[in-house]
Amino acid sequence: MRTGDMWFYSIDGGQQGPVSEERFNELVARGEIPAIALVWREGMAGWEPLSAVRPQAGSPPPLPAGVGEKCSSCGAWFGPSDLITLSGMRICGGCKPAVLQRLKEGVPVAVLGNVWRHKKDVVTLDGTELPCRCLKCNGPTSSAPLKRKVSWHPPAFYLIILFALLIYIIVALIVRKQATVSVHLCDLHRKRRSVLIGSCWGAALVGVALIFSALTSSSGAAGLVGVLLLIGAGIVGAIFGNLVKPSKIDGTTLRFRGAGAAFLDSLPEWPNG
Repeated sequence: MRTGDMWFYSIDGGQQGPVSEERFNELVARGEIPAIALVWREGMAGWEPLSAVRPQAGSPPPLPAGVGEKCSSCGAWFGPSDLITLSGMRICGGCKPAVLQRLKEGVPVAVLGNVWRHKKDVVTLDGTELPCRCLKCNGPTSSAPLKRKVSWHPPAFYLIILFALLIYIIVALIVRKQATVSVHLCDLHRKRRSVLIGSCWGAALVGVALIFSALTSSSGAAGLVGVLLLIGAGIVGAIFGNLVKPSKIDGTTLRFRGAGAAFLDSLPEWPNG
């Protein structure tokens, strides 16, 4: 059987599959795969809720993007009468059971409702745990969230570096604003990030070894390669290893980049944009 005919699905953060098209249809028909479950097969851009892939499975058919209102949980578009309001969120019938369960378990409202998107930014509140979906691909996650404390200051202060690095460091420590956010990654993106960080540390250690070797053997070429490796590892690690890249912290509101397009599309639009 071709790989493209096989389905994967996620229930309560646990990935299941692959299963054949026939088996998948049987599980859907028996209600063993709920409408809120994330599903995927080859050819799909990313994981999507069953309610969006199979509208007949528990929820009214989603409308085309941009028409009606968007469900705050699954991100699909519905008519106003097909959504209910829970803790300030607009929720479709397929997502209602899971959202009610999370509220019953005491999940803070901020976790569920205070996450938006604005262009390429995620907008949220200080201390929020983002929805339990991968920040990069919007796929299901089964691991604990990654808590990140970030700081930000207006970009104009970077100009101080041109005059004195020490003065910039002192000023940045004084004027910076800080916030905390917890994000989720799927197993694949956790592994990729671990490989990236490990590679950067490896390159940095090789760079340091080459620099020491150059000092003892007077080899200028080895020293230059060591310096370039050390600098390159630091730059690559800072750019690609940093999950949360703050673009602004204003009071208790944090805006940051680093989320994938699928995750951003699943969020409601920032109302104060």
